[in-house]
Order: sequence, then structure tokens, then C-alpha cells
Amino acid sequence: AWFYYHDGLTQSEISDRLGLTRLKVSRLLEKGHQSGIIRVQINSRFEGCLEYETQLRRQFSLQHVRVIPGLADADVGGRLGIGAAHMLMSLLQPQQMLAIGFGEATMNTLQRLSGFISSQQIRLVTLSGGVGSYMTGIGQLNAACSVNIIPAPLRASSADIARTLKNENCVKDVLLAAQAADVAIVGIGAVSQQDDATIIRSGYISQGEQLMIGRKGAVGDILGYFFDAKGDVVTDIKIHNELIG
Repeated sequence: AWFYYHDGLTQSEISDRLGLTRLKVSRLLEKGHQSGIIRVQINSRFEGCLEYETQLRRQFSLQHVRVIPGLADADVGGRLGIGAAHMLMSLLQPQQMLAIGFGEATMNTLQRLSGFISSQQIRLVTLSGGVGSYMTGIGQLNAACSVNIIPAPLRASSADIARTLKNENCVKDVLLAAQAADVAIVGIGAVSQQDDATIIRSGYISQGEQLMIGRKGAVGDILGYFFDAKGDVVTDIKIHNELIG
């Protein structure tokens, strides 16, 4: 990696110097990207993105903000996953615990962090119930990775059942571990997404419920908890009392 990116040697020159085949050199460089040994930093002042970053940082008192340039017909979830993975690699330290929420963007991030999580011995814990919602990301990880999953649904059929489940030791222990995590990553669902929203596609709420929630001033959700344009949790929403997370 040093010869290729710092010294500017070609893969052929590196293979001669190290006594490796060109294919081996190519595979090692790719492995370096996946494990986080090689990190790409693009020093370009993308004016529009920087302006949005500044506004978001001031509006919501955020410490770190990254706005990713959009591309026509591009996979937005995939691009968000790449950007989030790069940020997490700069924040996480070896053997720390990463708490993860569900959703397409979060699972895309996990897939791109697979090598890094394994090499840095990062431990994972889920932030909510709903085992199936996590499998697209967790299923891509090395089998040796430490993953603690809340053994419960995201939404119970009633508030009473949700309280009962959260008091079960097997659920309570994972919830406590998630609260103690060093870093957490969650997706942000938009009420305006309608059919594309993960929480609807996964069957946790109906379109009718989403419309009623929107009329109460909600603009988005994190882990099923809906918030308004100021970032405050919207009160008097039935699902909030039925969530396990």
C-alpha cells in the first residue's frame, strides 16, 4: 500500500520488488481497503455540500457532519453506506462496541465495514428488536465477529407486552449493553418516503398510521420513534409505547 499510494510504484514494480505476483498485489490492495488499512480522503471543497454541512451543524448543534454529493440514478443507500463507513473508521477504536439500528443505509454501512470490524475486533449490539431487519448487514460479517442481538420484535402487539418483554433478562441485558456502546449508528426515516420507508416495507406500521403520524407534525423517525422538524419526539403516538429498543 505504501509503495503504491505513497511512492507511486506500479503494481508490476511492487510485485518485482516484493517477489509477489501482480494478482497477489492487487488482492492485497483490495484487502487493505476492506480492512481499513487503506483509507481514501478526497480533498475537494465541494461548495454546496460544505454549505449544507455548516447549516446542519449550527441548526442541530452537531459535532461532525458530512453531506455526500448526489448523483442522478445513483444508489443513495449505497453512497450513504460508503460515507458512513469512512466516518466510523475514523471514530472507532480497536475492541470498542458499536450499537447499530436497522434500515437499508445502516446495513449498507455494515457491509462496507465488514473487514474493518473483523480486523479491529469491534463488538456489535443491536439497538432495537426485529432480528430479521438486521440480517442483511450482519449476515455479511465474519463468523468470528461478536454480535449481540435483542431477541424480540421491534414492535409488540400492545404496550403491556412491550413492557413485559423489556423486563425479560435476555432482552434487558442487550438493551443495557446498547446504551453503554462507544459509538452508535442509526438510519433516519422520512415520513415523506411513504412506500419506500423501511418501517413501512418491514410491516411495522401501515400507510394509514404513517399518514396520521404525519398529521401530528412528525417528519421522520429513528428506530420507530417519530420526531418533528426541530428534532423533538412527537408525543401521543401509539407505536412509541409498543417499541422494544
